[in-house]
Amino acid sequence: MSQNQKCSLLNSIALVIGTMVGAGILLIPRIILPYGKYGLIGWIIASICGVSLAYSFAQMSVIKAKQGKSQGLSAYSQQAFGNTVGFYVGWIHWIGLCFGFSSVTLAFTDYLYALIYAFPSISSFFPIYTKAYCAIGIIIAMALLNIFFTSAGLSVLSYLTGIKVTLFIIVIIASITRFEMSKILIDSQTSGVVSNIFAAAQFALLAFAGVEGAVVAGNNTENPERTIPLATMIGTAIAASLFCLTHLGIMVTLPVEQQLTSTAPVADTAKILLGEYGLMTISFMAVLGTLGSINALMILTATVFKNLMDEHNMSKILRTTSSAGFPLFGCMLSSLIVIKLLYARYVLKIDLSTIMSTATFLFLFSYFYTITALYKEKNYNFTIWCIAMAGIATLMLGCEPICVSITVLLLFIGHLIYTICQQSE
Repeated sequence: MSQNQKCSLLNSIALVIGTMVGAGILLIPRIILPYGKYGLIGWIIASICGVSLAYSFAQMSVIKAKQGKSQGLSAYSQQAFGNTVGFYVGWIHWIGLCFGFSSVTLAFTDYLYALIYAFPSISSFFPIYTKAYCAIGIIIAMALLNIFFTSAGLSVLSYLTGIKVTLFIIVIIASITRFEMSKILIDSQTSGVVSNIFAAAQFALLAFAGVEGAVVAGNNTENPERTIPLATMIGTAIAASLFCLTHLGIMVTLPVEQQLTSTAPVADTAKILLGEYGLMTISFMAVLGTLGSINALMILTATVFKNLMDEHNMSKILRTTSSAGFPLFGCMLSSLIVIKLLYARYVLKIDLSTIMSTATFLFLFSYFYTITALYKEKNYNFTIWCIAMAGIATLMLGCEPICVSITVLLLFIGHLIYTICQQSE
């Protein structure tokens, strides 16, 4: 984001929704649907946690705006716990955004190729192995858009966010007539009530990655004391409603057997509800919607990296911006990491759930320290704080051991980078 351009309330809301409503609701249902009724409970728990996080971030943004201090997760942690912790939180948050970025890109290519293969006359020109090249191409294109046309990037984000919200509203309204309680009370494919609920909630919480979007852009926001909390709460409330109602619509529309095998449940639901033309329309809107999420995450990853480098007075090279004021080095490095993650998925066949689980744990790690920093401030809602903290802690305990191992490795790498940069000063 340009340092000279300020985010309006609409831009900030679009940034929050644009980041959250994308890969989450398109990818996560196919992972959660096998949990049956517990999957829907998982969405509700994740929504409560997400809204509590949003409220806590909104409170923190108001406090820091009144104090005249910097906004952002790493800034909050740095102000509460010192430079070292602040760097670790910002580092992990940035890497988590990159992992989430790769998941969104995977969703984009899945829906794009589903749309292409609906037209046999052109599908032969796009063999399945070209999905990886397509994913890399769209990342490069979005990077160039924001580097050279920063204001256009924000405008594109706002329009595409409106399209994706419309997409899910259409599916939700069309599925109302199919509502039956028996279709919701489906048993899980695995045993254990508590384990099923928390496993589903863990994946569902990934959809709320981006709840901090307005906070991250807080240093470049019009009237931050008002805009950041409003955008955070409005955006999160809209996203949480869309998540739960869309998942409910899928459950009451798709047969149980298809729920367990579908790789694109939203598109398959649209096909049943609206027919072939409806499917193509929804698929086209899904492509545009995930494109909006890619653009939002491009802005967030570059901005988070730039803010982190600024806060710790790192090398000027790392803080380089384009002529339009967009974080150039942060954009290029973020794009490179996302491409590496896509390579791990397409070539090394790393499981998608592993990428998504790791992203979830990385976000939870950075959220934990940020919410803990709020505890040191006055004038906050303790009840909401407890709900947010309990949700974070519980979901962190439910993450797979490999996610913890990856986070420890990333912390070690971050520690080396931080130490080297400090010694070179």
